[in-house]
Amino acid sequence: MAAPSKLMFTLFPQLPFELRSAIWWHTVLPRVIHLRYKDLSNNHNNTASGFCSPVDLPVALSVCQESRKLLLGSYPLSFGSVFYPPKVRINFSIDTVYLDQERSNNLISIFFNTLNAREMSQLRYLAVEKDLLKVINIPLKCGSHMLPKLEELTVVFDLPKVVSTIHGNSNAEMKLYDRLPDQLVGTPIAHISEFLTTEVWEDDDDKMWDSSKTRPMFGWRKCACETILESDDSDDDDDDEEDDDDLFWGDEMDDDDEDAISLLI
Repeated sequence: MAAPSKLMFTLFPQLPFELRSAIWWHTVLPRVIHLRYKDLSNNHNNTASGFCSPVDLPVALSVCQESRKLLLGSYPLSFGSVFYPPKVRINFSIDTVYLDQERSNNLISIFFNTLNAREMSQLRYLAVEKDLLKVINIPLKCGSHMLPKLEELTVVFDLPKVVSTIHGNSNAEMKLYDRLPDQLVGTPIAHISEFLTTEVWEDDDDKMWDSSKTRPMFGWRKCACETILESDDSDDDDDDEEDDDDLFWGDEMDDDDEDAISLLI
């Protein structure tokens, strides 16, 4: 058997159970549960159909039997139906459910039609991509009244959709920010920080969500690459080509140029 690492706290198993439990719970952090929906019913593969999420489970659920047994009851499998089993583990006390239109514009309707009584009574934090409100907002307005414990409804501005030059990774974990991420402060697109401090709601359809429970935030599935913003070199090249064209076909032509053009004609 390998020798214990110098970083390993070998006395941990000897601590009182209450203290070990407190340490395990201290490792639990809030997550943004990005829900995705798959409809594979036509393939008779119901186990793969339904809601799923790419978000990792808390580490303590896979460290040892003690930590898993301690936390598992607070992370029930959720968002199943009579057609497919629940596959998403969520802690309704701290986790946020995030819905966007990446896969389906009907995601909100499907989501609320899928919720059972327990899920509706426990969901506290819901986040929705702002563009999704434009597509189908009435089901969300009606559905939010079905959530008696809803504490916060977050309208998310997905940064790579707000500014196309921001790098993103659709497979990365979604992070929510109540201000512009530090990596973007001081960049040419820093002015978009005003989105969260000025008039957020553009029209009457949006204003229906302006309530004490609603707040706007930036969302970013950050790319692991070092480059955060794409350059605008292509635009500069186009401008240079236009300038070159002006020089060749413009007013500044000598007699030889005029003779060459006359031959082409």
